[in-house]
Amino acid sequence: MPELQAEPSSHQGEPDLNVKLLLQIHAGYRLLLVLLLLTMLVATWRDPIVGSGHPLVFTLSLAFYAIFSASVLLLLLIRSQPLPHNLILLQFIVDTVVLSAFNFSSGAADPGLGLLLVITIAASNVILPRQAGLFIAAFSTVLILSSTLFRIGQNEMPTAALLPAGLLGIAFFITSGAIQALSQRIKATQILAESQQRDIYQLQAINERIVQRMRTGVVILTRDGMIQLMNRAAAELLDYPAGAELRLPVMAPAGLLALSQSPSETTHYWQPPGSQRQLQVGAILMEDADPELTMLFLEDSGKIAARAQELKLASLGRFTASIAHEIRNPLGAISHAAQLLSEPEEDDADSGRLAEIIVNHCNRLNGVIENVLELSRRRATDISKVDLIDWLQQYIDERCTQLDKRADITLNITTKSARVALDSSQLRQIIDNLVDNGLEFSEQATGKRTLSITVSGGDDAPVTISIKDDGNGIDAANAERLFEPFFTTK
Repeated sequence: MPELQAEPSSHQGEPDLNVKLLLQIHAGYRLLLVLLLLTMLVATWRDPIVGSGHPLVFTLSLAFYAIFSASVLLLLLIRSQPLPHNLILLQFIVDTVVLSAFNFSSGAADPGLGLLLVITIAASNVILPRQAGLFIAAFSTVLILSSTLFRIGQNEMPTAALLPAGLLGIAFFITSGAIQALSQRIKATQILAESQQRDIYQLQAINERIVQRMRTGVVILTRDGMIQLMNRAAAELLDYPAGAELRLPVMAPAGLLALSQSPSETTHYWQPPGSQRQLQVGAILMEDADPELTMLFLEDSGKIAARAQELKLASLGRFTASIAHEIRNPLGAISHAAQLLSEPEEDDADSGRLAEIIVNHCNRLNGVIENVLELSRRRATDISKVDLIDWLQQYIDERCTQLDKRADITLNITTKSARVALDSSQLRQIIDNLVDNGLEFSEQATGKRTLSITVSGGDDAPVTISIKDDGNGIDAANAERLFEPFFTTK
């Protein structure tokens, strides 16, 4: 799998817009313009529509521009490195001078070929930095105004020709500003697109790393049975040679292809040909991404069973330890009481007390056994609608009567209605345990057997019963084991 790394950026500092390609396009435009002007000159040589004012200047400028354009295009095609900034600026300066010469030699009062400078100014402001682009616009304006003033001085143009020349200069600056704004927006969009592309690349690399390190085998299949993606776990489960996940696509086994063509929520079991392991296979049709692809999840059913067995044995071990703890203490008390009974000097009162200890602990052992049997029976619940407020009030009255010592149990009601469906016998068993523990630990901490029961929620919210005592609370280490059967700190 390829290492995770950032996609290299195509620009440093201020981003370019593929400068070399734009320069090649502009060089091609120069050659096309030269051919067009040459065609116009040859086609109308008796009454030329271009270069009529100064034919020699126009012809020499056109010849120079043809050689220059061809040389620049050839240089751009054979050079692999980008052109220096100063050389690019020089190209646009030459364009400005030559196009101004075309305009000067055309001999018309109308700006004529001077409008071609708009294209050069636009191209320079796309490719060059802002200051250089403004320089080309200003330089073009100076050349147009200078040539116009010269021709007015030579009586080739009326003074009114200054107005079109000035408007053309304003158009140059407007073009420069508009292209600069558009270019900056395009560059900002490019930066955002490249940033998003790098983020997508990095996320893809992270996802590939996660998939490759998963213990569950992952396979992406096409409809015709070609494996498009496979992680290392899948390659091992399918008995492919090491590194097969990098040499894709490959043809999937026939049995796996059959399972992929009927994806469902049902888990299938499949044994690869020539393999001793049985695989648990789940198939999902990738409708959101590509309906032609199916994702398969492969797991070794033997390892799953082994993990389940480990969890079962660990749970059984904790369960056995809890029962042993519950039984060991009563047995110790019974054994000690029996030893004392065997001593002849004990009087009848002591013998009666020892016999009571034996009976109490035998009852305790019997309770442990009954709890184990109750846990294994998993009897069905008897659900009925119960008003918790009335039920708890009745429970508190009965419980306070049954207790050997006086207890203060307070019922707090913060809801108008608390009618819920539950098994009242199971609820009583839970409340009995919590109340007995709460009263005992409140007495240990404060010397008083106090406890409060609060009912909250109701209507659209779940009904909650909160039992709070005045004890010292539960240690964090014991809190994690509260719901283990027979766990106790007594």
